[in-house]
Amino acid sequence: MRTQRLLSLITVIATLAFGPAAAAEDHKAEAMKHAQAALDSGKSGDAAAVAEHAAAAAEDHKAEAMKHAQAALDSGKSGDAAAVAEHAAAAKVHAEAAQQERPNPHLDAAIKNLDSAIVEGKKGNAASAEEAAFGAVTHLNAAQKSF
Repeated sequence: MRTQRLLSLITVIATLAFGPAAAAEDHKAEAMKHAQAALDSGKSGDAAAVAEHAAAAAEDHKAEAMKHAQAALDSGKSGDAAAVAEHAAAAKVHAEAAQQERPNPHLDAAIKNLDSAIVEGKKGNAASAEEAAFGAVTHLNAAQKSF
């Protein structure tokens, strides 16, 4: 529990200092830890531990995708199209990682919405980017419920 809090704090600091892209890199490192732990468990023949690590990694990614998608939505509500694109890009990294670990049609839909939020945000269309971010949040919520 203490480790999870520390990782969350590091993520917040990295996001504030370097933006969501840096935080996404930090989470990639965390995902690699889960993957290595799953691999090590597989080598020892512990299938239950492999499944546990894979599920934990997918849950971490879904939670992080949701945080960034919500931040994208909030940025859209405040009219900051560039921030929508930046947060949506960070959310997409995690949504794609979760999709690889535990495929889900809602994650596919969320990724499509995040792609739209990125494109619209880069064009400066805050309202359209916000709408796409809302769709991503909706699908990420549905994915969460279906796991």
